[in-house]
Amino acid sequence: MSDDVIVRVQAEWRNERVVLTLPGGAELSYTLEQCAEMYTTFYQHRRFLAGASFTMVPVPGGESWFKLSGEGAVLLLAFLRELRHARNIPDPPDPMANR
Repeated sequence: MSDDVIVRVQAEWRNERVVLTLPGGAELSYTLEQCAEMYTTFYQHRRFLAGASFTMVPVPGGESWFKLSGEGAVLLLAFLRELRHARNIPDPPDPMANR
C-alpha cells in the first residue's frame, strides 16, 4: 500500500463482513473476527487517536498496512463499536480503567 495517509474510509456492513472503501474505490473486506483486534487496539488507545498523525491499519490477511489519519481512526472506531453493540458484543477491557 502507499505511504500516503488516508484521511477517511467509508465503512459498511455488507454480506456479514465489514467493508472499508478507500479513496479511489478500492475495497477491503474484513470478517467481524478480523476486525476484533483492530477494534480492541483502537478502543484501548481511543484517548490518543484524534491527536495522532496516523495509525496503521492491517489489510485482510495481515500482509501489509495502510496509514489512516487519527480522525479517520476515530470514525472507524465509532462504526465498529456501533456494529459490535448491535450484535451484543461487549467492549474489551479498558486498561486505563483502574488507574
